[in-house]
Amino acid sequence: RVQLERGPSMLFLCFLLSLLVPPSQSASIAHIAHRLATALSKIGNSSSIECDVCKVTVFLVKPLVGLPGVEDEVVKIISDACMGLHIEDQTVCDGIAKEFRPEVFGVLLDRYVTIDEICGAIFGDTCAEPYDPLDNWTLTIPPNKPPVRQPVPPKAGSPQWKILHLSDVHHDVEYEEGREIDCGEPVCCRVPNKFVGKSGGAGKWGEYACDPPRQTLENLFEFINKTVDFDVIYWTGDVPAHNVWNQSRSDQLDVIRDVTSLLLKYFPRKPVYPALGNHESAPVNSFPPPFITGNESMAWLYDYLSDDWSRNWLPNATAATIHRGGFYSVNVSEYLRVVTLNMNFCNNENFWLYINTTDPAGQLEWLVEQLLDAEASRQKVHILGHIPPSSDDCLASWSQNYYSIINRFEGTISG
Repeated sequence: RVQLERGPSMLFLCFLLSLLVPPSQSASIAHIAHRLATALSKIGNSSSIECDVCKVTVFLVKPLVGLPGVEDEVVKIISDACMGLHIEDQTVCDGIAKEFRPEVFGVLLDRYVTIDEICGAIFGDTCAEPYDPLDNWTLTIPPNKPPVRQPVPPKAGSPQWKILHLSDVHHDVEYEEGREIDCGEPVCCRVPNKFVGKSGGAGKWGEYACDPPRQTLENLFEFINKTVDFDVIYWTGDVPAHNVWNQSRSDQLDVIRDVTSLLLKYFPRKPVYPALGNHESAPVNSFPPPFITGNESMAWLYDYLSDDWSRNWLPNATAATIHRGGFYSVNVSEYLRVVTLNMNFCNNENFWLYINTTDPAGQLEWLVEQLLDAEASRQKVHILGHIPPSSDDCLASWSQNYYSIINRFEGTISG
């Protein structure tokens, strides 16, 4: 799954390799890719191989981008190169090549100008200097930080507010008992896989190497409903399964709708504060900022979530920022505010950000406004999100600015 979630990076290399061969010779690209990978394997580990392939091929093929017919011709070649490099099988390679075509052509190769900017952004600073240095952009942080007071434990018998945290359910609507467990693809136990029978195939309740079926989630929620005492649900995303090579927008909405129906069935009177994961988009990790409009925009997801979340759990006042970028703030009480961030705006696999990484959707500036207001109102704040800031998955400049905000408002943020 880790390898598959880096699919855009690996397929980008396949794309570069494909342009080394004219379309009329596309049948040989898999052989060329295999030979190149074999030769480079003598240099060092797999990460250095990826980096070397990237640097060499960017230099050779960048001038070819934009030539008439290249985009249509190369999709098939990408899949051949993917198989030649033994990334995945034909089904996965074909699907990934088509899923990420808009990002590879429309973002990476249109935006970047140097080898280091491309390869450093994709494979990190161990490969080359990335586009995103720490001082790339700096948010203005309000002055006059209040004195920080050490938290005082509540007195015995004080009221409690118990939180149920749900995340990464990765519900697979195609899971089927008896399907092949080891199918050679990143996710198995699914309807497209071979049926081998209940004795040797996928079990009723799931398999370690597969994403969970509906009956497992329903059983889990039923058990929680009967046995766990809690007041509120924090639901931090990654609802769809890992079959990222063949997911459509309607697929993602369907699985979100299905899990939402289970939450409403088993926790009908519990408040739910949801956040977006990186798997809710189609393709995975693809969350264009608001300046991307038209068919490539995120309106298809944000419009649905704004309506669905406000109908079931959130006040109507959250609609504007959900429409804008999938984030919102809710005053739970006079003492607590919940702020939910769309952490895909720091996701380094969200290639749309590389057009302009400066505070996508103005989310961090908005966060500062929320925290200033909470500080003035003497509220505490819980911040929800999916991707941890400062992790390898989060852009360095975004993390730097985020932690500057955390430092300034440490007396207000309590979780």
